[in-house]
Amino acid sequence: MAGASRTGVGIAGAGIGLALGAGLGVFLLSPNIPGATSADTSAATVASSEHEALEAKEQRAQRKAAAADEVVAASGQDIIDGVLDEQPVLVLATADADEDDVEKLRASLQRAGAIDSGVINLAEKFFSQDGADELKTIVANTLPAGTELSAENRDPGTHAGQALGAALTFAAGTDSPNSTTEDRGLLLETLADAEYLDYESGTILPGQAVVLVTGAGANGGAADSSAEFVAKNQAAFAQALDEAGGATVAAGRAGDADATNAVEQLRANDAATAAVSTIDAVDQTWGRLATVLAVAEQLQGASGAYGFGDSADAVLPDHDGDESAAESQNSHGRSENE
Repeated sequence: MAGASRTGVGIAGAGIGLALGAGLGVFLLSPNIPGATSADTSAATVASSEHEALEAKEQRAQRKAAAADEVVAASGQDIIDGVLDEQPVLVLATADADEDDVEKLRASLQRAGAIDSGVINLAEKFFSQDGADELKTIVANTLPAGTELSAENRDPGTHAGQALGAALTFAAGTDSPNSTTEDRGLLLETLADAEYLDYESGTILPGQAVVLVTGAGANGGAADSSAEFVAKNQAAFAQALDEAGGATVAAGRAGDADATNAVEQLRANDAATAAVSTIDAVDQTWGRLATVLAVAEQLQGASGAYGFGDSADAVLPDHDGDESAAESQNSHGRSENE
């Protein structure tokens, strides 16, 4: 399991520093611009000229954020080159994860030298109340040999995380998968047949690290008990994955309601915070850089909370550019694909 948190911002060059500062300033300011997102604004409540001025201000803020992200994209990629050299990294995407976030993150992981262990898309019912009982039954009946399910934490997220963690990861610090190819295939195929997840046949490898990509969670009035159940389930799943493989990162988007945001659920739990690294801006270039560096940090035995939210430790993990995850672990060759 990952160790103590490491804080601080490792930034390559003044260009990235300025760009991050500008971008973060927009993130913190723009959502609070009065009238910027109100669908009910009318001439009866806000003068037309004031409304137009506010819209123009928001548009300038958005252009400023986009420009800052372009600077990071142009000058920031060098800080991740080689940090995951020859390390297998598997991506799991929840139903509310944005496809563009997932694909851009995979590209960043490959830029860092990671071996692509594939992507598994987790269906909406994987974390829902309606799918919980059947999921627990499948997991119990297809559990990889030698894996034990928690008797204390019986929630579906924990049990599913323990099963998939055993099936999809290497034993911490070794080049030995936690399960056999046959056991891994049985669990994945059964869950796919029951429409709990989807993946491209022949592409899935065990990972030294796992990245769980999520969305922002439900916002505003949608923050009901079912949405909170999903977020808590996702957080329990991520923590159980880490217990099995020892290197898990959860990367999502900022949301309006902490109760329905998986990243914030993880950060609210001390045990989870000490184990799973979190990023709250996977939709931004710098957020994806932070995710890659967090994976490297996890493989070196540390964790942290990164992004622009109040619950973050820092924007990016520490990174001095002189060492990589590959230097702290043996490189791992490909095994038979699922």
